[in-house]
Amino acid sequence: MVAAILVIAVLTIALGTDLVMPASFQVDRSIRIEAPPEEVFPHLLTLTEWLRWLPVSDERYPGIEFRTHRGRFPNPEPGRWIEWIPRPRLSWHHPDSRGVLELRSFVAIEKVDLGLYLLEHPGSDSQLRLRPDGSGTTVTWVSDFVGVGLASRLVGFGVKRDARRFMEQGLANLKALVEGPR
Repeated sequence: MVAAILVIAVLTIALGTDLVMPASFQVDRSIRIEAPPEEVFPHLLTLTEWLRWLPVSDERYPGIEFRTHRGRFPNPEPGRWIEWIPRPRLSWHHPDSRGVLELRSFVAIEKVDLGLYLLEHPGSDSQLRLRPDGSGTTVTWVSDFVGVGLASRLVGFGVKRDARRFMEQGLANLKALVEGPR
């Protein structure tokens, strides 16, 4: 009897959570870089440049294997993507983290559209936007996450936290790269 009541309670909580929690959410972060958009944009466009500022690089995490797909590195063609596979069990936030970042489209010196897919989290549609800001550029990284079902909604809290950290670190790395020794 107690077991049946416990099962009913758990199912009620799960169904209630599924109905109440949003199925999608957005995370965005911005940073101001002391360089014009023309100097920032090339770092957002090619796979080789992504490896220089993304928080998942071999330099920061020795043992991560990077694979590029759909042609050779630095070409900025939509459809190209990079995958990272931790080896052995290294990650910026989870021991089994894997990810794929895909270049979907771009408008020169304005924006880059990306797809970000993490093995243990829902995927996201991301956009890096550049806006002239005096003598510099404000770069805004916006990611729209879409979760499906209860499990994705429950991990949504962790996804938001992890995405914020990932984006903040990536933008800080980009700033350091662009503003570095000139």
